[in-house]
Amino acid sequence: MRLDARPLTSRPRSASTGEYAASLDGVTLDGELIVEIKCPYKGQGSALWRAVEAGEVPEHYRMQAQHQLMVSGAAFAHLWVFDGKVGLLREIRPEAPAAEVIRQSPAAAPGSSLFGAETLPGPYTAPARRPKTTKPSG
Repeated sequence: MRLDARPLTSRPRSASTGEYAASLDGVTLDGELIVEIKCPYKGQGSALWRAVEAGEVPEHYRMQAQHQLMVSGAAFAHLWVFDGKVGLLREIRPEAPAAEVIRQSPAAAPGSSLFGAETLPGPYTAPARRPKTTKPSG
């Protein structure tokens, strides 16, 4: 685990190679380090916390970071798991085989997802609001 004093951008960024895009939670100004932040609901009791504490990165988060590294060209990523008070940091380096899996996956084709869904959902539509009900007084 390495903590860098290099400044991060002040807001999330996106990166694109033309064919692929990624949303980055943070990136250093020199572009060498990206950050992926996870705040599990169960905090230190979560499976993610326990995995990172044991020095592991769950596969779906590893592949997310590999995708972000491939798209951004960064030298490494920090997975930061935070419970609101305490955090764990795990460094992730690019893996050429993972990038090849991403590029060759049928799920990487336009309109599909690497993370399980057959196709990406359409534009977001907010659910209809329920009419307000008033309780009878008395």
